[in-house]
Amino acid sequence: MRGAGVLARRHRLPVYLTRGTHEAERRHLGELPAVNYIDPGREFEVCGVGVRPFSTPHTRQGGGLAEPVAYVFFHGGAKAAYATDLGHPTGLMAQHLAGCRLLVLEFNHDPAMLVNGPYPWPVKQWIRGQGGHLSNEQAARLLERVLHDRLDGLVLAHLSETNNTPELARAAAREALARFRLHERVVLRVAGPDTTVSVSLRR
Repeated sequence: MRGAGVLARRHRLPVYLTRGTHEAERRHLGELPAVNYIDPGREFEVCGVGVRPFSTPHTRQGGGLAEPVAYVFFHGGAKAAYATDLGHPTGLMAQHLAGCRLLVLEFNHDPAMLVNGPYPWPVKQWIRGQGGHLSNEQAARLLERVLHDRLDGLVLAHLSETNNTPELARAAAREALARFRLHERVVLRVAGPDTTVSVSLRR
C-alpha cells in the first residue's frame, strides 16, 4: 500500500481499489493521479483482462473495516486468482477460486510458531482470529476445496517471515495436492519478498 501511491505518481498509473480501502489508507497512498473505484462481485476489465474482486473477511489490526478484496482474473479462456489477507476460509472464497489454472494463495503462518513467537498476545489473537490471516492448515483445507485436474500452478504467498517457513508452508500444500494425486502435476512455488516466481500454463 505504501508503494502504490509512489508508483502511481511516478508513472502516471491509475489505481483500482474499493472506496473503503481508499478511505482507510489515504495517508499511505497520498494523492493519486487517477482513482478507479471497484465493487466486490462486479467485474471490470484492464488491458483486455477481466478482473472480478470478491470480499474477504480480513479486518484491520485494532479494528475498523478497510473493505478488503481478493481477485480473480480471466483471459483467453483461462482463470487465475490472487488471494491473500483472507481472514478465514469461507464458502464464497471457494466458489470464486474454483476452476483456476493458476492460484496465488495465502499461507501466512504456522500456529505453533505464532503462539511461541515474539509478537504481543493481542497481535497473535488478531492473526489467528476470524479477521486475521490463514494458517498453513487453513490454507491447505481451502486448497482442497478448489483443487481440480486442470490446475497448473500454485504459488504460496504472504508467508510470515517470523511465524512461518517456506518448508512448512510447502509441506502443507504438498500434502493437500498429494491427497488428490496432483503433487506431480501442479507446479508449486513459494513467493517471498526477494523472489521472482514464474509459472507457465499448459495448453
